[in-house]
Formats: sequence, structure tokens, C-alpha cells
Amino acid sequence: MNATDLNGRAVHVRLDRDVVETSHNVFVGNLPWAFTSEELNAMFQAYRPTECQVLTNMYGKSRGFAIVKFANEGDAARAIAGLNGLEVQGRNIEVRTNMLFTVMLCVGGRCESTSPVHILLRVLF
Repeated sequence: MNATDLNGRAVHVRLDRDVVETSHNVFVGNLPWAFTSEELNAMFQAYRPTECQVLTNMYGKSRGFAIVKFANEGDAARAIAGLNGLEVQGRNIEVRTNMLFTVMLCVGGRCESTSPVHILLRVLF
């Protein structure tokens, strides 16, 4: 999208230099397609998660990954160490710190910090 035209104005997109603090959030990837949030919660229960959610598309189908939230960094680190690479229904899952980046959207010299999803919605609608 960088350097594209939007209603006669140039759009400039870049990653912000700051990482959003998410040390208590864990990304879980390569999940089986039929894996549920309840199964995820059971798998992480020993590490005391505050929230476990398999992300789904607009039709309710799993996207194959999840976000697990913890109250503190220690519980998150133990979950990563204990579960990364674990075989779940024939798939080795990836468990790692969830890192989100802020994105700057600049149109006609006006810039604002936003997420990639918001940028897409603003450009399309």
C-alpha cells in the first residue's frame, strides 16, 4: 500500500519504531483446524492463563492460531518453555511471545498511528 494513490493523495505506510508491550500475551501457531478455545484452555491450564482464544474467521472457522493471555511474564515464559514444539493432533505447535507492531498511516502529510487492519478498512471504505 505504500506509495499508492488514494483519491489523488499519496498514501505512505511504515512500521513504527516502537514495539507494543505484549510480554504477557503468547502466540500459539500451527494449531489443528478443529482445535477449540476450550481445548486450548485445558492445554494451558497448568500455566494459569487469564484468557485463551482460538482466532476464527468471519464464518467461525479456526484460523489455525490463538492468543493466550497471562497475568504475569513468568507464567507466559513457563508456558512458552513447556509447550513450544509440542505435538497436538499430529502438528507441532509454535508457542512464542506475541509481538505486535504499530503502523503509521500518512495521507497528504497527516500521519496517525494505527493497526494494519484499520489501515485496510480506511483505505477500502
